[in-house]
Parts: sequence; structure tokens; C-alpha cells
Amino acid sequence: MKLTHNSLNVDTMFIVRVLIVLIAIISFGSCSKNTDKKSASTSKSTTESQIQPDKSTPDTTIHADSTKKSETGIPSKLSEIDYNINEIPNNILKTVEGKVVASARFIDSKGMNIILISETEQISGDDGSANKSLFGYHFISAKESFLLWKVNDFIRQCEVDVTLEYLENSLAITDLDDNGTGESTFLYKLSCKGDVSPDDMKLIMHEGEKKYAIRGTMDLDVTGYGFEKGNMKVDESFNSAPTVFKDYAVQRWNKFKLERIGN
Repeated sequence: MKLTHNSLNVDTMFIVRVLIVLIAIISFGSCSKNTDKKSASTSKSTTESQIQPDKSTPDTTIHADSTKKSETGIPSKLSEIDYNINEIPNNILKTVEGKVVASARFIDSKGMNIILISETEQISGDDGSANKSLFGYHFISAKESFLLWKVNDFIRQCEVDVTLEYLENSLAITDLDDNGTGESTFLYKLSCKGDVSPDDMKLIMHEGEKKYAIRGTMDLDVTGYGFEKGNMKVDESFNSAPTVFKDYAVQRWNKFKLERIGN
């Protein structure tokens, strides 16, 4: 059989086309596999990222300029404010009279501060009268701790009923004027009486060695007897203090002034 020139050209072109198609099919399959592998890898990475637990360690360091809410809920730049501390240094504790009933520790511009409120037991005298004391202390705890201030109130030779008690949860640490020096505030009640009448109440506030006070009597609500309103006298020391000190002290007074008996 004799092939003509035209016949050879047709066969050659046909073979070339087949080869082109085969190359295209092979190339497409290879690209498809690479694309699938890439997609699968991306999907796996994304999924792991979404379900990967956060293993990073949270920053629990409390810095000196960190903002923290005190027991009162008022923001403060003081750091490490702790109430009812369990460990009081022995060199401090041995100087405290009576039993510690409230405490606080915080760091401010002065360093580590420790506030302690203590009460003595009621003691009977030879004549049958009763005596009791309450103390407040502010220590600066460093290499050598020292006493910044101390307050003392007492009932002496009371022949009727004695009351001298720290008002629970009234100790609060703040930095109301935002100057880096903490304020401490606490309240207590006291009386020597043989009837049903309002107890006296006092609020003591310090910023450093500066002392501020409110004195008066509590509101009294007695079941079967009715309500008796107390009174409040703000000490003149607040006149030279930032206005926010007095506002806060009055707020704390109002929070603790009501005493209920029988209801």
C-alpha cells in the first residue's frame, strides 16, 4: 500500500493532537492532586487553631499602678488589697492588745501596710463594774516594721451593760483622691447603758497619719417599741480634706448606722 504525502500529514497531525490531549490530562490530574493536598492542609491548620486550647499562662502579676476594686467597690490604684489576712508577722502581732477582729493589707506609696482592729475581753473590776477596750493600728511592714498610728477607745467602770464592738465588714481601704496613699476607714459602736436606747457610733478614717472622724448615735429599730433616729456629727478635720473624703465617710456612716432589735 502506498501512502501519499497528504495521508502522512493527516496521520502525523492526529498523533500530535492525541499527545497534546494526553499531556493536558496528566497535567490537570497532577495540579488537581496538589490543590487537594494544599486545601486539606489549610483546612487542618484552621481546624486545629479553632479547637486548640489556650495554653498561654495568664498574667496574674499585680503591678503597683494596677486598678483593683476594694471591698467597697470603689476603684483603687492600690495593689494587693487583702482583707482578713491569715498571717500577721509575729513582731507586729505581739504588740497588739486584745484579739484581732478585722485586718487589711495593701501596698501603696509607703510600701506594705497592715491595718488591725482588736478588742479586749470584758473585764470586771473589784467593785463589779466592767471595762473593755478597742484598738486600731496601722503598721508599715518593711525590714523593720513600725507603727504609723494607733487609736484606742474604751468603756471604764460601767455598772450596767457594756457595748464596745467593731462593726463587721466596715473596714475599707481606698485611694479616693488617687494620690497613691491609701485611706483606711472603720466603724464601731459603744455604750454603757441599762435601757433600750441607741448606741453611740464612731467612724475613724486615716490617710497616712491624718485622722478624720464622725461621731454620733445609731438609728434604732426595736420590735414593739418603734424607731428612734440617731444623729451624726462630722468632725471639723474633714474641712481640710478633699471633699470626696467627707462624701465617702458619710456614705459609710449611713450604711452601718441602723441597728435592729427583735426583727
